[in-house]
Amino acid sequence: MCSSDLSDLQLEESDGLAMFEKIRARAPHLPLMLLTGVLFDQTVIDRTLSRKVNAYIEKTAPLSRVLAEVKRLTGG
Repeated sequence: MCSSDLSDLQLEESDGLAMFEKIRARAPHLPLMLLTGVLFDQTVIDRTLSRKVNAYIEKTAPLSRVLAEVKRLTGG
C-alpha cells in the first residue's frame, strides 16, 4: 500500500485528473499530488484542482519544494 500518489496531468492513455478520480474511488484518504507543466490560474486551482488533489506543483518547482510537499502529505 502506498502512502501517496504523484502524477503528471498529461498521461499517454488518459490524464492525471481522470486517474485520480479512479484512485479516490478506491482510496479516498490517499493524498494525491499533481505535478504538471501546464500553468493554471489561481482561481482554477482554488475552485477545481483543490477539490481533486491535495497538492498542485509546477514541474519547474525546485525539487526541494516537491519533497516538502511529499513530506507534508505523508506526515514524514
